[in-house]
Amino acid sequence: MDTDMKRYQRLGLLVVVVSVLLAATGCEDAPRTVATTGGNQNTSSGPLRFAEDNDKVIYAACWDDSSMNTYLTVFVNYDHLKNQKRLILLPKRTGFATPQYSWDGKKIAFPEIQGNTSNICIMDADGSHFEQLTHDYWDGSTKQTTTGTASIINFNTMPSFSPDGKKIIYAKAGIRRERSLGRGKMLSKWDIYEIEIETKTVRRLTNFQFYDVSVPYYMPDGKRFVFWGVSPGTMRMDDVRRYQAQYKDNWIFIMDGKNNELKPAIVHGSWTCEPSVTRNGDILFIGKTNELDGLPQSPFNYDLFLMQNNKVTRITRFNRKLGHIYQATISPDGQKALLSASRNENGKSISRNYIANADGTNFSEIRKPKTSLDEIIK
Repeated sequence: MDTDMKRYQRLGLLVVVVSVLLAATGCEDAPRTVATTGGNQNTSSGPLRFAEDNDKVIYAACWDDSSMNTYLTVFVNYDHLKNQKRLILLPKRTGFATPQYSWDGKKIAFPEIQGNTSNICIMDADGSHFEQLTHDYWDGSTKQTTTGTASIINFNTMPSFSPDGKKIIYAKAGIRRERSLGRGKMLSKWDIYEIEIETKTVRRLTNFQFYDVSVPYYMPDGKRFVFWGVSPGTMRMDDVRRYQAQYKDNWIFIMDGKNNELKPAIVHGSWTCEPSVTRNGDILFIGKTNELDGLPQSPFNYDLFLMQNNKVTRITRFNRKLGHIYQATISPDGQKALLSASRNENGKSISRNYIANADGTNFSEIRKPKTSLDEIIK
């Protein structure tokens, strides 16, 4: 087993790896087959994000079309109350991942992914004025690790806008390597960056080489940012143990890119992750609830919590029958929350998406509408 994974397991953490993978690489839901006039293509879709208002969501729908030797992506803007969708076409036949609206709903940011290369792009909300902001490309560099050959990369992904729409904050992975026990590849050595849209000036905001991170979000002041970053590679094991003894596995940080300190912004229970923020600075996050509810340590249970003015309120009460919450986000106005949960149904892991008021009321499922290639290729 590789050194990083051993270190991770010694931390005693259960990581929402699915959440990071989906946000970073986009269309990773279980594939389904759709019939089109050109034959059958495998299609998948990515995580939900709020669109320009609380009744609409946006996500990436993707096709791996072997007949055209290409990977096709379209963004779907879906009004779940009216059951109406609007397709936002993209200018290239390539891979694009999870879209994120600007705070005013006028622009969309997203990564364009091609193998070991991923760059941040933006466009207007109607799909016009596509622009690539970052220009990092894999040059073929590799190195040997305990699990085999790893690619040395600059993989830019998981973007979100500043409140004034002038900057984008995003995460960058520095390596893609094999997981232990032959469980596929993973991205790691993460840090947080920002780019000014007009000047294209890039700033590195952290230098910790995190094992995993979540989507970073600016706080309302446009200077500080909140994110989940676990197991910093720059931290010695003795320091990790001291951190855990004091803070347990609470790894949500608020930093400013200048005076960064590995001190959690939220300490609630034994484990927290996946923060998102509102215009008022309220923070939604996922927390492990076994200890809070007096339950055995396994199986793990997770719920959503909202921190307002340093006061934490629990807004869901999930259990393993309802599913395992692995992803969540709050609307910019703080009125609604989206979450994804998976559970075992007839021997298969099934993911479902839900929307609720930010106080946990009016809880309902969102089912993504079917989209065929016939709607796109005309």
